[in-house]
Amino acid sequence: DQMMVFPLAKQTSVERSVEMSNSKIVNYYVTETLDQNAAVPFMFNPTPGFSLSYVLNASTNAVRQVYSDQNSAYSYGIAIAGSTVYLLGNTTHSTPIGELLTFSGYMGITSSTSQVLIVDGADGYVYDITAETLTEVTSEHFPNNPLDCVFFNNYFVVAQSASNQWFISAAGSATTWNAQNSVTFNAKADTLQGVAAVNNSLFIFGNYTIEVWYPQAQGTFPFTYNNNLLFEYGCIATGSIAEGQGILIWLAGDKNGVGSVYLTEGSRPIPISTKEVDLAIRNYPNVKDAIGFIYKEAGHVFYQLTFQEANVSWLADLTPTNGEFKWVNIEDHTGGRHVATCHTYWKERHLIGNRHGSYINNLSSNILTEDGVAVKRSVQ
Repeated sequence: DQMMVFPLAKQTSVERSVEMSNSKIVNYYVTETLDQNAAVPFMFNPTPGFSLSYVLNASTNAVRQVYSDQNSAYSYGIAIAGSTVYLLGNTTHSTPIGELLTFSGYMGITSSTSQVLIVDGADGYVYDITAETLTEVTSEHFPNNPLDCVFFNNYFVVAQSASNQWFISAAGSATTWNAQNSVTFNAKADTLQGVAAVNNSLFIFGNYTIEVWYPQAQGTFPFTYNNNLLFEYGCIATGSIAEGQGILIWLAGDKNGVGSVYLTEGSRPIPISTKEVDLAIRNYPNVKDAIGFIYKEAGHVFYQLTFQEANVSWLADLTPTNGEFKWVNIEDHTGGRHVATCHTYWKERHLIGNRHGSYINNLSSNILTEDGVAVKRSVQ
């Protein structure tokens, strides 16, 4: 007798026709087996679970952002829930350090070795790492309605919401902004969606196009526009932009609507979402509310992408096997989108903000439950 091997799905795959490949993998990621004699050439591995690390307050405000940095000179973790900014302690303790004027919405955050810049779409705030104080940016030349920010080559860069302008600070200072240091998105008529940097390249995202700048002085301006890197697709969701592990990822769009999820290491981007994932995303009622982050766990680099109104989360394994990036669905125990709203790695823990309240959780492959609740895993 010979054993019959039934083909199983290798990633979530949804087609328009039921006669085509229709499968859904929930809360597993797929890896190839190393044993060439194995009956099945791939394995289903449980996605990381999580446990409670911090309770910021008793409110139901979701955690909007978590951010951290650590080196030999300093170490800090910051979290924002509702309008309150917290400094995270080493264990479970957190301390409020200031208030913002907004209670919800996307937040950009970036840092130098001495300052952390926070923008919330309305104002800018600076956390002084040494003094452990939070103050509002009061410079008259700081952009109105700051949408997103990044620290690049000793300058803070901020994109202004609903405009085609972006701004840079004085060298090394998040509080000093000069009138002459504003730049117009000059490739095409477009509205800015975000800024990011990877491997010595500064990406300025529009709705339909992307400009790339590099750190070479152009007169008194410290950056130079790269004429050879203009892309005819932009970013459709500011919150989907994620940088980590030397790569940059975002949900792209063009004048025809939603495109694919793109990845770059600083040169020419490549699409990494499958046609099945692209099809699913196009059918969501709202894609502009997408949020994404990158993390590395159990030897794999992952990109987690959540569509809030659609109540759907995707997990992409960026450690390709046979040149293929695999996508699966991740859900909470109720069948809705994953709880994570944001992510940072601090004190040897993957910390995620929770959408259900002012909680921060530890995400780990060593944890197989959702803070003690069984995770529903399935291959359909």
